[in-house]
Amino acid sequence: MVDVDGSFTLAALEPSEWPRVRWGQLGYGDPLVERSYAASKIPLKELENRAIRLLIGQQCSLPYLVPLAIERLEVDPLLGGTHYEGDLFCAVWRVDPGFWVSEASLWKRVRTLSDEFWRQSKLRPDAVEFLEDRHKEDYAAFLANQRPSVNLDGAQ
Repeated sequence: MVDVDGSFTLAALEPSEWPRVRWGQLGYGDPLVERSYAASKIPLKELENRAIRLLIGQQCSLPYLVPLAIERLEVDPLLGGTHYEGDLFCAVWRVDPGFWVSEASLWKRVRTLSDEFWRQSKLRPDAVEFLEDRHKEDYAAFLANQRPSVNLDGAQ
């Protein structure tokens, strides 16, 4: 896990990554690329949840953004990013499985938080059906992608 000062931007932390995103496969002018690039210029501590969700969804800067997302989800597991309550969690569950291989302690934190997420969702009868339909598949994929080198004790 990377520990950084929240006043840094992703563009400053990964200077070689962000020009590639800006001029990459999607090309200049694509709205997704433009929003991602704009978010890379914002200090980490000032990033909105929707920007974190967007960037994690694009698999960008995961060593910096996944811990930030986890910190926020520890405060509110049903936190919404853009589309619905819990969409930040969905983005974390969709992180490339290869990331978790080297980040077993983060995987364990997400697993623990996931249990709390499901507990809280059950306390909201109006949201249970909506949440379960949207999230069960992503959560199942997160669990299924657990690598043999990653265990719940955080050892590799």
